[in-house]
Amino acid sequence: MATQGQNYTIRPIIEWIYEAKYLSKIALPMIMSHVFIILIEVTDSIMASSLGPLNLAAIAVSNSILYPIILALIGLTMVLSPVVAKYRGRKDFHSLNKAMTSMIAIAIAVGLLMTGLMTLIIKLMPTMGIDATVIPYVSAYMEARFLGIVPFAIYLVFRFYFEGRAKTSTVMKATAIAFVCNIPLNWVLMTGWGIFPAMGIKGIGLSTSIIEILLCLLMMWKWHQYFFEKYFRYDKTIAPTQKMITKLLRLGIPSGLAYAAEVGMFAIMGIALSRISAISVAAHQVALSVSAVTFIIPLGIAGGLASRIGYLTGKSNSTVALKRAIKLGIGAIVLVMGLSSIILWTQAVSIASLYSSDAMIIASATQLIMVVALYQLFDGTQVAFNGILKGFHDTQIPMWMVLFSYWVIGFGSGMALSKHTSIPELGVWYGIALGLVVSATLLGARVLKKMNDFSKTGH
Repeated sequence: MATQGQNYTIRPIIEWIYEAKYLSKIALPMIMSHVFIILIEVTDSIMASSLGPLNLAAIAVSNSILYPIILALIGLTMVLSPVVAKYRGRKDFHSLNKAMTSMIAIAIAVGLLMTGLMTLIIKLMPTMGIDATVIPYVSAYMEARFLGIVPFAIYLVFRFYFEGRAKTSTVMKATAIAFVCNIPLNWVLMTGWGIFPAMGIKGIGLSTSIIEILLCLLMMWKWHQYFFEKYFRYDKTIAPTQKMITKLLRLGIPSGLAYAAEVGMFAIMGIALSRISAISVAAHQVALSVSAVTFIIPLGIAGGLASRIGYLTGKSNSTVALKRAIKLGIGAIVLVMGLSSIILWTQAVSIASLYSSDAMIIASATQLIMVVALYQLFDGTQVAFNGILKGFHDTQIPMWMVLFSYWVIGFGSGMALSKHTSIPELGVWYGIALGLVVSATLLGARVLKKMNDFSKTGH
């Protein structure tokens, strides 16, 4: 009897350890994948700065145009991960693979539409208030990016397919290879070498396109190696279907809009501050960069949660395991973001000094970094809640919650407070913090509802 009692005591501990190991196995490679992608972007900016201020400004302007488009594409395709995971939990591999082929069709169509949209934006730039001296550089860079849009969209499909199959280390390895290749490729195409002419900023854009094509080919190769022979080669009925495409779009469009809304809010606030002073926009960019860095870990955990929750909702009798996964994921984020908050609060001046030697920028950025420190827990938990809700295939109501939180509360209060604070950018970031608090609260309430519904119905 004593042995049986000990087993009842030890078993929950073993289950928690297993869940922690499983979530770590999914989330850690996803975190590293985000790190490598950010390093590629940082490398591009550093190398562009060596070409002169106009080229660096062109990268900044191009990214402000491209980021909402790219993040909308990521948001649209990332719902494939929990969909694949749910079918995997049900052992319905036929529907799982049909979801992938249907998402490829969506990605190609949307990639082509985005290429057309970028072409239109280039033609309209003279009417958008962009400095005329920068426009030729922006056009050269963005036109060079055309080649990579559709391959990048296809890469995302394979990436989220692998994440749904809980094989995230493959994505990490592909992005690591891309990062290593990016630096020499940038240098060769930017400065010229041998048979390659010096193309300046156009070379950086072309290098990015080649890297996106490389990522696509690497993921296709690994997919063929792992899955083609067993699941695809002899199944002639997994072609895209209207029913599956409609299902994916119903989930993906709200997710994509939510992502675009978030980055759009930060971009519009940056534009508003640029009309006040160079110090304001510089401090804003520093705080934005710091916030993006601290966001990497919760973003990876949220992706892991989306895949794990999707899988568990597809399994029978998984309510206890699902609640355990959610508690573990949120607990990990609270721990990480709590530590992040302490570091940012105590080292704000030192961190600001890494970005600039200008005393006024450092003073302003320090205050903004302290605001970033205050909202760390809310920022981390709101992205975790969003990942959990994607795992439940719940994206429409969360989209409205995010739009309300960012644009009505965050943007509205930020713009209002900027007019009533001695440092306008500080008012903007108070608004951002308030928007994140509201977002975390609303999404957290939605998670509780979905958990209760799942406990009662099992789906």
